[in-house]
Amino acid sequence: ILVREYGEGRYQIIAGERRYRACKMAGLTEIPDYAFYNSTALESLTIPSNVTAIGKYAFRNCKKLTSVKIPNGVTSIGPSTFSWCVALTSVTIGNKVESIGENAFAECAELTSIVIPDSVKTIATYAFTKCTKLASVTLGNGMQSLSDYAFYECKGLTSLNLGESLETIGTGAFTACEALTTLVIPDSVKTIGESAFEGCKSLASVDLPESLTTISSYAFFGCDSLKTVTLFPNTTNIEAYAFYDCALESIALPKGVATIYEGTFGECAALKNIFIPNTVKTVELGAFAGCAKIESVFYEASTNVWYGITWYEDND
Repeated sequence: ILVREYGEGRYQIIAGERRYRACKMAGLTEIPDYAFYNSTALESLTIPSNVTAIGKYAFRNCKKLTSVKIPNGVTSIGPSTFSWCVALTSVTIGNKVESIGENAFAECAELTSIVIPDSVKTIATYAFTKCTKLASVTLGNGMQSLSDYAFYECKGLTSLNLGESLETIGTGAFTACEALTTLVIPDSVKTIGESAFEGCKSLASVDLPESLTTISSYAFFGCDSLKTVTLFPNTTNIEAYAFYDCALESIALPKGVATIYEGTFGECAALKNIFIPNTVKTVELGAFAGCAKIESVFYEASTNVWYGITWYEDND
């Protein structure tokens, strides 16, 4: 089915009218898998209001498709539905969509912004990976968990709103979003996954919430513009290499942290001041390796307790 726009929100079928009528007569409510896979003519798309689901690969690699409007009746967008639609610049997602499938919009290189409605509960892995011009992302308030690598290598991302209900940010969710400069993580978040913001080289400011309990391994690895981080008392699990090669100048670990894991603050070459609570019992290999500018370490307990800490190598 080939359409062209001839007014705001109005389209004319110029090829495939009998197919369109047959679909309406049959009462089809789902766009089948691979329905328009590799279509070379489709340029814009408004999905009929009776459609409730869009199948996998339905519009994959439609190289001329520039805009998509998904109606409020649709509840699911399948895997790889719009992946490799390299000319796609505009996507409107209806307010009944609950799930966005794996790789659904992967490698849509011209897409510049996306607003996820409150109805969406699941964004699957790699859903928007390598949308390199995606500058603005707004998540709705219906999501509790963001899947792994959902926005991996969105190198143009500068504006990120994570909503108000998110509890878990998945592994690699925003890895290599190199243009992101500021980050506010909502009070609902409890876990930042492994490598979630690894390689966000322009990230200079992060507001972490009081609700946060776990910063996983490599979470901010290589964020070499990140100068300040404030950790709250609930954040007692900061895993290996979490802040490796950051620009941190000082760090105050929360009371309750028992182990400073391997490489957690390694190669933080600007680090000068450290506060270590009396709950720390172990400092693992290279936790502070390469931190040559340390000027002061404040420890909350007595000298005798300090000497009772287990120190591994490469923490001189």
